[in-house]
Amino acid sequence: MQRAAAAGANVAHFPECALSGYGPASWPDWENFSWFAVDAAIEAVRNQAHESGIWVVIGSVHRVSSQSRPTNSLLVLDRQDEIAGRYDKRRCSVNDLRAFAPGDRQLTVDIEGVRCGFLICLDWAFPELWQAYAGDVELVFHSCVSDNVQRDLIEAHAIQPCCGAMPGSINMRSVAPTPVVRARTFRASG
Repeated sequence: MQRAAAAGANVAHFPECALSGYGPASWPDWENFSWFAVDAAIEAVRNQAHESGIWVVIGSVHRVSSQSRPTNSLLVLDRQDEIAGRYDKRRCSVNDLRAFAPGDRQLTVDIEGVRCGFLICLDWAFPELWQAYAGDVELVFHSCVSDNVQRDLIEAHAIQPCCGAMPGSINMRSVAPTPVVRARTFRASG
């Protein structure tokens, strides 16, 4: 987050399940999962967001109660470290459903004057999820697990007619003349 802020970014965008590990790939069930560790990590990210003065979009697991399955979620933190919203992945694979409950709503948040939507991993393959944002948002953050260098480019899909730089723009590394804006991610060191 500090590197992103120093580079002039308004938003640091992290992959799906960045704080918690990725569900069935990281653990077989939730019985011995450390919810305390996830809560502590979220608090640390909130503090860092505030210190860095940038927005943060970060993946983690979320649970409403100990009796319900958690969701694969994105937390959107504002510059003051407040949670501006939470998006829960809506289209889960068969493997995902072993660990996660699907979400049931979209999320829109104004970030620096740009109306943003959010999708996680497999959500991208369902046109109705994109279409639900049409006319309501200018930018959709798409988060997916990042497990190798080839997949370290996170795509943010701008919905037509918004192509290229946006008014009051979120500072992306580069803006393509197509509806796809690619931003380079920073890999954590050490």
